[in-house]
Amino acid sequence: MLYSTIYTDEGITKNALNFILHHIDGNNPDYQFKLDDKDPEDVLRRIRRKDKAIFHQHRVLNIDLLHYMLSHCDDSETNQDTDQIIEMLSPLGNETAEFVSAYLDRLADDANPLLVKMASHSQNLLSFLVQRETTDTDMLCNQLDVTLHHLSGKIQYTIDGSLANFLQNHWRSIPIFRDSDIAPTLIEPIIQILNNGKVRIDSLSELGYKDSNSGLRHPCVEQNLYVFSRSNLETALDTISQSDNNQDDSYSGCDRLPALNTIMHISRTVYANVLGHLEEYFDLLADNEKTLDCPSGQNIADDLFHILDDICQQAGQEKSAENLSIHC
Repeated sequence: MLYSTIYTDEGITKNALNFILHHIDGNNPDYQFKLDDKDPEDVLRRIRRKDKAIFHQHRVLNIDLLHYMLSHCDDSETNQDTDQIIEMLSPLGNETAEFVSAYLDRLADDANPLLVKMASHSQNLLSFLVQRETTDTDMLCNQLDVTLHHLSGKIQYTIDGSLANFLQNHWRSIPIFRDSDIAPTLIEPIIQILNNGKVRIDSLSELGYKDSNSGLRHPCVEQNLYVFSRSNLETALDTISQSDNNQDDSYSGCDRLPALNTIMHISRTVYANVLGHLEEYFDLLADNEKTLDCPSGQNIADDLFHILDDICQQAGQEKSAENLSIHC
C-alpha cells in the first residue's frame, strides 16, 4: 500500500506522505511537524485530490504548510484554499488561538502575511495580540501596526481593557498613528477602535497630518479623542484652521490661547469640547486671556449671550446670573 501510494501520487516525498497518513488521514493535527522543500506542495496536491473541505478543518493546521500557502497566494487556487483556513482561524477559539500563537512565536516578523489576511476577517485579532504574554512591546507594536494597516470597515472589532490600555500608553510606537498618508478607508475603523476603547491622545501634534483627509489628527480632533490640555487645544484649533474645509483662518498657532467666542467661530466641535471642560479651560487661561475677543464687524454682545446660553444648557440650568461665574 505504501509503495502503491508513492507511485500513484507521482513521487510524493516520504516526509509529506508521513504527514498525510498520520495527521491528515489520521485527523491528528501537528502544528510543528516540519515540512521541507517540496513537502508542502505534495501535501496540498494530496489534500485537493482527497477533499478540499479539509482546508476548513483543524487537522490541516500546520505552521510550515500555512506559511507556504501564504507565500503562494498569487496562485488563485492556493489563495482560495488559504482563505478557507483563515476563515476557520478567525474566531480565535481555544484551538485556533493556540495555533495562531504558535505560528507567531515561531515565525516572528515572517508571520506578517498571516496578520494581513486575518486583519480583514477576525474581529478578535487586535485584542488577541495584546493578550498574548509571549510578545515583547516592540514586536507587539509592529504586529498591531501591520494589523491596523489592513482593517476592514465591515467589521466591528473587539476592544477590551488590555487593548485600550496598550493603545493609550504605546500609540506613539505604532507607526500608523504618525503616518500622514494612511489609506482613507482605514481612518473610520481606527477612529471607531479609539472611540470604543475610550483612548485619548495626549499629544495631538504627534499624530500624522497633511490635510483633513490624511492622517489621524484631524479625525481625532473632530471626535474629541484627545486629552484636554493647552497644547492639545492649540493643536486642535490650528488643525481645523488649516483644514481644507475651514473658511475661517482667524487662528494659527500663537502664544495666546483663543477666547471662548473665537473658538466658537473656528470650530463648533472644539467649542463643544471646551464647554465640557469649562473649569479646566478657565484654569488654562493666563490673566491677559480672560476676555472675549472683539474683532471688527463682530457683535460681541451676540457672542456673549450665545456663550451664556450654551453654558446654561451644558449645565442643565436656566440662564441666571446667580448660577453663573463668567470669566471675561
